[in-house]
Amino acid sequence: MFRKKKHASKDRQVEATVVGQGIGQDGSSVDDARLQEIRRLQQQLENLEAIIGVEGGSPGLTLGIPSGFGADNNTIYTGVSLQERARGSDMSDAGFGLGVGLGDARKYVGVELSYAFASLGTNTRDFGSGGFNVKVHRRVSEDLAVAGGINGLITLGDETGLEDTFYGVATKIFRTDEDIDKPFSRIAVTAGIGTGQFRTQEALLDDKTQFNVFGNVAFRVARRVSIITEWSGQDFGVGVSIAPFKNIPLVITPALRDIAGRDLDGARLVLGGGVAHRF
Repeated sequence: MFRKKKHASKDRQVEATVVGQGIGQDGSSVDDARLQEIRRLQQQLENLEAIIGVEGGSPGLTLGIPSGFGADNNTIYTGVSLQERARGSDMSDAGFGLGVGLGDARKYVGVELSYAFASLGTNTRDFGSGGFNVKVHRRVSEDLAVAGGINGLITLGDETGLEDTFYGVATKIFRTDEDIDKPFSRIAVTAGIGTGQFRTQEALLDDKTQFNVFGNVAFRVARRVSIITEWSGQDFGVGVSIAPFKNIPLVITPALRDIAGRDLDGARLVLGGGVAHRF
């Protein structure tokens, strides 16, 4: 909660993370690039953690990496991700995810259970192929949360490339002003370490098991808009997360991935959107 009572209701909508991440590759061929694309897509869909505030949705804290905050208290969420061009390919693709947040992250722990549809029948994959994810998170204080999770715990369908990914992450929100309506009143910093899809590009090329770091910084430039800069473990991206409606927990996140030159074809546009409901 805010230290000033009059701002208490505003502070309840601090966290909402929606898709918008780019896709990785191991660089050896288009087919291999698509497998890595699916690993990245699964991570991005796992992050549909839109938590409802008393006045609707809030802009996201990340583009695609997991955050320390998560969904709990019987929150269901869903979202879709579209990309103009898959990494290492000239083909577009889309993905879909859904999940539920249980438990109470403030009193005990919150638990997210989600399923990521790795493809909607594009790029020759069977419709519905994907993987189950589990995330356990704890809200240490109003501005600090930690989480750990496994992506691709169980996979279904044809070859998806959804290998097990283990991670731990923390997110801290810094307040530059108590009034959330002021520009840059919140700065969120996320840092984590993980295996699988978070490996360096070199480790992906050699198919080596490796822990690697990831993280980002999100600037709340307006009440319903955040600008996010993010390192996924392999590529650098920037994006804008927008919660356009006061009473509807919808978040839209356009982003540019591979702007640091990891993809020889240049930066790629990825568009994500998600919505949540607490019942």
